[in-house]
Amino acid sequence: MSSKLGGDNTKELIEDAGPWNDYEIVDGDKPDDVVGIRKIGEENATIFTLKDLAKLPNHSIPEEFRPKLEENKEEEKSETPSEM
Repeated sequence: MSSKLGGDNTKELIEDAGPWNDYEIVDGDKPDDVVGIRKIGEENATIFTLKDLAKLPNHSIPEEFRPKLEENKEEEKSETPSEM
């Protein structure tokens, strides 16, 4: 936060300093390549993807309207035959 607002950052707003400069967008040219963001300079770092974002709790969206993830669908399929 800017020092003018009580924070520790002494840079001017026009200098474009912030945590957004620490990350890069990861994209590939093949359809199956991972797309997401990671810290700059960490080639082997975990890439944060859209699926990771969907896993985060969002209490503004009711449970029945939250997106179903592929992992959950596979679990539901494996549970269904054993219930019969």
